[in-house]
Amino acid sequence: MATYITYEAIDNVSSEVFTPDRGIARNTKHRVLTATFGDGYEQRAVDGLNAQEETVSLNFVNRPNTEIDALVSALNTNISTSASIVLNGPTLAQFNADAGLEATATTAGQLLKGVCDSYNRTLLYEGPNGASSLSATFRKVYEP
Repeated sequence: MATYITYEAIDNVSSEVFTPDRGIARNTKHRVLTATFGDGYEQRAVDGLNAQEETVSLNFVNRPNTEIDALVSALNTNISTSASIVLNGPTLAQFNADAGLEATATTAGQLLKGVCDSYNRTLLYEGPNGASSLSATFRKVYEP
């Protein structure tokens, strides 16, 4: 089963589908307050209500300029309006299936609800059949 992402803006107006390259990087970091004592004893507590920070990095390599232009336009619209973006895609079981491991679920789920603060675009070549590459990192947000 192929890995895919659908991009859906929260503004209830725009919804587009962009398929990134394989190799989605998902990073998770937990905010934890730690108190360490002289005898080696340590106390830990979760820092806040939503202490799990997540980012998802997507790459779109060697794509037609028209496709990258549409993606840039969608990202710019969301950055300027401060609207969230929903990234829908495969569940963990589908990632496991892609890796040749046992999969127990086949339904797509929400990968991340977040914002894209910045992205990098590389123009590979210009012209009527020009191509570009784009890499973007989406940061998880907690909102209704």
